[in-house]
Amino acid sequence: MERRIVHLQVVAFPVAVARAQDPSLRGRPVAVSPGRSGRAPVTVVSAEARREGVRPGMSLERARAFCRDLRVIPPDPERQRRALAALQQAAGRYSPLVEPAGGGRLFVDLTGTARLFGAARDVAARLQREASALRLPASLGLAINKLVSGVAARVADRDGLADVAPGREATFLSPLPVALLPAVRPHLEGRLLSELNLRRILEVAALPLSRLLLAFRQSGYPLYRQARGLDDAPVRPPSRQPAVHVDETLAEDANDDRLLAAVLFLLAQRGAARLRAAGLEAAAGRLSVRHADGRGATRRLRLAPPTADDL
Repeated sequence: MERRIVHLQVVAFPVAVARAQDPSLRGRPVAVSPGRSGRAPVTVVSAEARREGVRPGMSLERARAFCRDLRVIPPDPERQRRALAALQQAAGRYSPLVEPAGGGRLFVDLTGTARLFGAARDVAARLQREASALRLPASLGLAINKLVSGVAARVADRDGLADVAPGREATFLSPLPVALLPAVRPHLEGRLLSELNLRRILEVAALPLSRLLLAFRQSGYPLYRQARGLDDAPVRPPSRQPAVHVDETLAEDANDDRLLAAVLFLLAQRGAARLRAAGLEAAAGRLSVRHADGRGATRRLRLAPPTADDL
């Protein structure tokens, strides 16, 4: 049976959710930032702000220098969670296989549902109308796998639907920029563009696997498959894994180990307090650091036994 996978994407999801609640934000340049100091990073920007030169990762001070009329709003995880749940509920009426992909994105497996709900393209169009009814404008991609449907949603016009016919995956991908492939991380994109001058997906697809492995080692194999539109990953409904998230932006640049350790302990206290209030214990932790130059690093650790203790 031929697979049919829909990818639904609400661009700048936190901004779209805020606009659904506050219509005065519509049509204006908007940025989401977790802090109000000039050093606080911008995490999400609207299309209007992007046209003014504002980009995620910028400091608020720099973003305001690019766009005087920028409206800055704080993140609202709870409101976003409810909006995503509403999208999942709408998609769940057409398939039991709905996978949230983060950032207001969903994969929906419509394989074998045609007798119940009609052609996959018609179902995708209905999903798009339901998202619009929630005041969440969505772009959709439809293809035989998650990779191509995800790329199709990214290149579709706003509120558009891109349907890639089965067997046309490689043809569809060929003229597109290599940066659209999930395997092309920022460091890999630099090598592809500057060192090897590979700018389009068709140029990567023309290389044999041996050359890609030689140039990119373990990253060569996913590049080889993705450039050809190959992806057999299933659509996986989420497992329930509650988590708490806390963060802090320093008022000034600092590289003092004692100060950083104090901030880290403050975050641990806040997170542990939320865990205890919810009656939970953490089995794993993740620490992410974003430096003043915009670069970042993430480390993970297992907590055995699970704990909600500050230390």
